[in-house]
Amino acid sequence: MLTSSTWFRIKIVGRSRSNSDASSRPYHHGDLRTSLLDAASILLEANGAQALSLRQVAREAGVSHAAPYRHFNDRHGLLEALAMRGFEALEQRLDEVTEAYPDHARRQVVKGCRAYVAEALAWPQRTHLMFGGFIDPTQCSTELTAAIDKSFGKLVALVERGEGTLFRELPTLDLVLGLWSTTHGFATLATSGQLYSIYPGSDPEDLAERIVEQMLSGITRPSA
Repeated sequence: MLTSSTWFRIKIVGRSRSNSDASSRPYHHGDLRTSLLDAASILLEANGAQALSLRQVAREAGVSHAAPYRHFNDRHGLLEALAMRGFEALEQRLDEVTEAYPDHARRQVVKGCRAYVAEALAWPQRTHLMFGGFIDPTQCSTELTAAIDKSFGKLVALVERGEGTLFRELPTLDLVLGLWSTTHGFATLATSGQLYSIYPGSDPEDLAERIVEQMLSGITRPSA
């Protein structure tokens, strides 16, 4: 039976590695930063952000305990880098939805919300890191702020493409907040397991689409 830690090792690096092997292996990575972030992702999903340390990441990556400091000043810097990965991945998912449905505003919104839920389900602990209060968005690095802004901009763009045809004449940010709150709340219920007590055996991504469609039916024009 695979443990969560073993699963994420397979998922990210393609093979598992024991801690004793990792600690004895000399540094040889061509891309140390990527290797460290891959290792940190394994540990994050297995144990959560609170348990993450640079020493553990170094051991998982098979490098010296000092190696992470080449790229991260401290634990907070590592957490920011992991969160940035998450916002960039979310941005990419939303871009893929836009490309898949270039001329269909409603489908972009529904599939975009589904993509948001899918990302949260794929990386629940990273999603919690991004939105769970571990990082203060008013005090984060310039790079992370830019990643957050770009990701949020994709949500805004989904709504803006539906203005005038799909949505009623409501403030753009009000529409964005309504969709985001619904989708993020749904994702939180799904990743925490609470959703399955209400809908046992359900496919959370299909259910997310259905809920968003129902929400849209309450705020769209009759002819949309």
